[in-house]
Amino acid sequence: VIEDDIEAPYIINQDPSANQTSVVLNTDIYFEIIDDGLGVDSSSIQVLMDGYLIDVELTKMTDVSGYEVFYNPPNNFSYNDEVTISVTAADLASPPNNLINESYTFECLDDDITPPFIRGIHPTNNSKNVPINTIISYEILDSESGINANTIIFKVNNIALESNKYTLIPVSYGDTTGYEVQYTPEENFQYGEFIHNQVFVKDNSSNSNEFLTTFSFTCINDGIPPELIESYPKAGAEGYSNTILYFHFQDVQTGIDSSTFIFKINNIAKNSYQAVYDHNNLKVTYISDEQFATNSPLTIGLQVDDFNGNHRDTTYSINILSDEYEPYILPISPEPNSFNVQLSDTFKVDILDRGMGINNSSIVLTINGKVEDNYQLSLNPYSYNPDSLGYRLSYVFSDGNYYEGQLLNVTVFAQDLAFPANDTLATYSFNIYKEITVNVKVVPNILTLNNDGFNDECKIWMNTTAFTEEIEAYIFSRNGKKIATLPISTFSADQKYAVWRGKDQNGNYVKPGIYIYQTIVDNRIHQGSIVIAR
Repeated sequence: VIEDDIEAPYIINQDPSANQTSVVLNTDIYFEIIDDGLGVDSSSIQVLMDGYLIDVELTKMTDVSGYEVFYNPPNNFSYNDEVTISVTAADLASPPNNLINESYTFECLDDDITPPFIRGIHPTNNSKNVPINTIISYEILDSESGINANTIIFKVNNIALESNKYTLIPVSYGDTTGYEVQYTPEENFQYGEFIHNQVFVKDNSSNSNEFLTTFSFTCINDGIPPELIESYPKAGAEGYSNTILYFHFQDVQTGIDSSTFIFKINNIAKNSYQAVYDHNNLKVTYISDEQFATNSPLTIGLQVDDFNGNHRDTTYSINILSDEYEPYILPISPEPNSFNVQLSDTFKVDILDRGMGINNSSIVLTINGKVEDNYQLSLNPYSYNPDSLGYRLSYVFSDGNYYEGQLLNVTVFAQDLAFPANDTLATYSFNIYKEITVNVKVVPNILTLNNDGFNDECKIWMNTTAFTEEIEAYIFSRNGKKIATLPISTFSADQKYAVWRGKDQNGNYVKPGIYIYQTIVDNRIHQGSIVIAR
């Protein structure tokens, strides 16, 4: 039996202890209330934290008279917080002995002292054979105050990247937050290049905890020399003494070192070629000043390196043939023997050669026996197809030189570039369209018969749907003697015509003078005069 219990309860074993410093922010509160007399009245226990009543857990102790007191704060404390715990309790004596506002304090960490860290580095540190178009990425994280994004310094090969060159993506894993950093280079790295990366960052604490790290990788090496992806003529193919040689090298890795290019024909170096170059492509065109020897092989040697020193050495031969192909002419417009050619229409033909090509100075255009020079020539190739070596000729039928209803006889002559030259000649006929507005009309009604291509013939046009065998046409002298019977031709379903070239029935030219034409159409006789001028 305890007599005369006059001592109040007391607290011991505080955790954090009284006046403890640098306490972690997520600490729990623990202490014990002990009474050496009749014991502690649990209902009297009140605990204040910084002046606010808190709801604590009480566990009755077995070895002594008292209680364990525990409190798990719902939120972490803040850096440099000073926390005051005040305890009030009474014992079971009568009257009770009171512990009134027994207080103690502890102090939290003055600030975050943990630096940021990095993880998820891609490509991994010291990795090899990394693709040259790789994207660099990593996560920069902090488990306490977070990352200060404005302090990030990201260097690639000792060059600091501007912040707009890489992307920051916020990430969080519980209390750990930060950014995923992604960097896509504007240009690929070089083959075999060693890439050194450096990352520096601070956190958001007042301590500005710093983190610095480096990582590196090596890009895949280039072991492939430039490729000859196109050549004309191809190896083993045939060419001619004026054949244009063409080569296209490509290197998609380190690129082509154009200064290493060597070009030989029959083991003799050639320098007078034309080259078009970019980093990955070399295109070479060679036009020889002299013609290649015919009926013998032409050996072509090509050498070139890439910027990694990979060497390409290619040798092949083509066969040089003598050109025995004749040029040929393809009509484009108008269709040969057409009757509906309009004044201002354009006559077009392609003058082509399967061998060495067309000699444009040899082209001669003749219309009704007259040589015409005011035509246009446009080169008409299709890549390096030998069938395309030639020109397109264009000539406008102008109304100042031709008239409606006129028959045009057109010839085109051309030679190729071979020696001796091969030539071709093509002849076409056309009629200039004439709209007949009366039943019978003669165009022209004066003939000169001098074979100059003008007024050498006339047409007698008839508007009729009659069949040709139902129409008659004659030429008479002024005294009524029949000179010629003219054949009837069809222009369209309702237009027929007859042609008189100033000759009699025996094919002889008539004398100058006035002659009478007569037609019998739809049972009606039409006649008029035609003048043969001197």
